[in-house]
Amino acid sequence: MPVKPLKVDEIRELFLEYFERKNHKRFKSFPLVPEDDPTLL
Repeated sequence: MPVKPLKVDEIRELFLEYFERKNHKRFKSFPLVPEDDPTLL
C-alpha cells in the first residue's frame, strides 16, 4: 500500500499533536529576534 506524501503543514501538526499527547503545551510561535533591535547587525 503506497504512503501518501505529507505536506509541511501536516507534518508540523502531527509533530505538535504528538507532544501534546505527552502532556507538553503548545505555544504560539514568535520570532526569536526582536523587531527593531539596534544591537543586531
